[in-house]
Amino acid sequence: MAIAAIDIGTNSVKLLVANPGKGKALEVLAEEVVATRIGERVSLTSELTEAAMARTLPALQKFAMRAAELGAKEIRAVGTSALRDATNRDEFVRRAWEHAGVRVQVISGEEEARLTFLGAMSGLRGRRPTLVLDVGGGSSEVILGGQRGPQQRISLDVGAVRLTERYLRHDPIPMDEWLSMMSWLRAELGKKLRRLDTEGCRVIGVGGTFANLASMHMKLARLDPARVDGCRLRQRDVRNLVAELRGMRQEHRKTFPGLEPDRADIIVAGLSIVDALISALTKRVLQVSRRGLRHGLILANHA
Repeated sequence: MAIAAIDIGTNSVKLLVANPGKGKALEVLAEEVVATRIGERVSLTSELTEAAMARTLPALQKFAMRAAELGAKEIRAVGTSALRDATNRDEFVRRAWEHAGVRVQVISGEEEARLTFLGAMSGLRGRRPTLVLDVGGGSSEVILGGQRGPQQRISLDVGAVRLTERYLRHDPIPMDEWLSMMSWLRAELGKKLRRLDTEGCRVIGVGGTFANLASMHMKLARLDPARVDGCRLRQRDVRNLVAELRGMRQEHRKTFPGLEPDRADIIVAGLSIVDALISALTKRVLQVSRRGLRHGLILANHA
């Protein structure tokens, strides 16, 4: 029986429709992503804008119709950082049901981390301890665990949209703005992540920031999730891209090979978070996985 999962993130809404198989196997029927930026200005005002809701509701309606076409008998839709922070989230949840027939559950950062880890681990082999990173628009998840599940979970109010709105206000990005952001970011992550014991762990990056990072590193004409899956990157690869993209105007970034154009304004902050995370965790190499929160939603639902 097909199950649909919808992840309403700060920057984009993502759909996965799949048939759960034996164990952690998934027969993927469809994957779609639409950038609606529902978290626009939430970090500054604590409210969803009318424009952001108006962009997101049609995407939910489209995804619900697509899921029905593929025979999905159940839709599980969750909202993450932007909806957690928005004081008017109940209004959006009500309208999502009335306009799209989708019941949206706003999940905690801890639950987001748990589901993300479940999804990421479903695509990996071996019993090696694993550190899963997900850099989103409003928050970032850091989850440490193994085959038996997550052992430590940290949800950070550090995301690409949030930091861009707070620190990176000019185009191209001046060095002083970027340095100010990095100074705050390193201090924040140093405080929050110092209790994690990551000795011997492999690092897996999931979500749109990491997919675009791998796509740009591979110099793909456009992002192809299947091709970036398993891509290995070093910290210097991340830093080289940050330096190159920071000096560009946003319009030029939109044409950068491998980068989704709708991420052009937030990609510098996103990659800077990746750099700061792997520095704080004293890691230098990471692997990208296409599996994450949506896969975890379906696997948890199936179980």
